[in-house]
Amino acid sequence: MLWRTWFLFGSLCIILVAARVYVVLHRDVPAGIQHPDVVRWLDEAGRAANVVVKVSHQLGVELATWPVKMVVNAAARLILGGFHENLFNITIRHTTVDNVPVKIFLPDSAPSTGPVPTMVYFHGGGWTWLSVGVYSGFLAHFAKLSGLQIIAVDYRKAPQYSFPVPLQDCLTATTGLEKRANDFRILAGKLIVAGDGAGGNLAAAVAYSMNDKIAMQVLINPALQIFDFETSSYKETAENLPGLSSAFRNVYHWLSYGGISKDYLQFAIQNKHLSQKIRQSEFASFVDRKLYLPENKMVSRKRAGANFIVTSAFDAIATNALYSPMMNDDLTRLPTLYMVTSQYDAYRDEGIMYAERLRKARAIFRHKHYTGSFHGDVLLSGYGPLTFDIGRLILEDLNKDINSYLVT
Repeated sequence: MLWRTWFLFGSLCIILVAARVYVVLHRDVPAGIQHPDVVRWLDEAGRAANVVVKVSHQLGVELATWPVKMVVNAAARLILGGFHENLFNITIRHTTVDNVPVKIFLPDSAPSTGPVPTMVYFHGGGWTWLSVGVYSGFLAHFAKLSGLQIIAVDYRKAPQYSFPVPLQDCLTATTGLEKRANDFRILAGKLIVAGDGAGGNLAAAVAYSMNDKIAMQVLINPALQIFDFETSSYKETAENLPGLSSAFRNVYHWLSYGGISKDYLQFAIQNKHLSQKIRQSEFASFVDRKLYLPENKMVSRKRAGANFIVTSAFDAIATNALYSPMMNDDLTRLPTLYMVTSQYDAYRDEGIMYAERLRKARAIFRHKHYTGSFHGDVLLSGYGPLTFDIGRLILEDLNKDINSYLVT
C-alpha cells in the first residue's frame, strides 16, 4: 500500500515538473534577446527566487542569512564560471585596507614597477547577495582585457548591515587606497570607481563623497533612486523578464539596504511610500520624464502617500544622495561619468535620466545604451560557460573607452 502512495506522489511530481518545463520552453522572450533558450532558464531561476522571497516574507522569515548566502554565492560562482579565475594571466592577492577586505587583480601585462591605472570595483547583488569571490572570474577577465589593476571591495552586506555600513566600507577602502596610492601602485589623478547594480549605487555614492579624488565613475545598470518604483522600465521588466530584473526583488533589496521594515513593502511596490511633501519637492524634477527621457518612455503615476508612519520611514532616506545618488542636487562637482544602461532592466530609466542630468552639467564622458541586453549580462562576457555577444560587447566597449580616457 505504501509503495502505491509513493508511486502516485512521484508520478504527480513528474507531471508537475514536465508541465513547468513545457511552460518555460514555450514562454515568450522579448525580441532581440540572444540565446532565448538560455535566457528562459535564467529567467525561470529568477522567478523561482522571487517566489521563495515572497513566501519567506509572508512567513516572516529572513532568507538572507549566512548559510543561505553561502549556498547562493557558491551556485552563482559555479554558473558564472568564477572558479577558473587562475586560468588568466593575472596576479591575485587578498589584503585589507583600513580593516576592509579587498582583492587585487593585477594583469601580468602591467609594468613590474611604477604606477598602474586602477579601478576600485563594487560588486552587485542587491547589497545582500554575491561577493567578491563570485565576481573573481569576471574581474580577472576584465583586468586582463583592459590592462587595469582592479581592486574589489568586499563590503559588509544587508540585511545584517544596512545603510550606511556597506557604503562606509566602500568609502573607507577607497579613501585608504587613494591616500596610500604609492603602496598600491595607483596612477595619480586617474583613480576610477565602478560597479554594477547595487555596486553601481555604491560607486556613485563614493564618487559623490570623494568627488575631487576620483577621475571617473563607471556605473553599469546602477540602482539610483527609490523616488519612483513605477517608471516605464520597472513596469516593462515586470512583464518581460521578471526573473532577471525583478521589480519586486529590487524593492525588497532597497528596503533591506535602507533598514526599512519589510512590512512597508507593499506600499513601496504600489508607489505609495512617499509623502506628498516629498513628491512635490524639487527632488521630483530629478526623475521627470519630460526633462530626461525620450517621449515614448512614460513615467508612472506618482500616487498619494500612505499613512504617516510609512511615509516617514521612506521620507527620512529617499532624498539622501548617499543612499539614492539620483537625488544629488549639485552635479557640477561630480567626477566624469561612464554610464551603461540595458533595454531589459528595471534600472534602465533612472540610469538614462541620471546620464542626461550629468550631460547637461557637462560631467559625462560616455553613455552607452544596449538594446537586447538585460540586467547582469555584462557578467556573461566570455570568461565562463555562458557567453553572450552583448555582454562581450559591453566589456569591449568599456575597455576601449576607458583606455582612451586614460591617455587623454
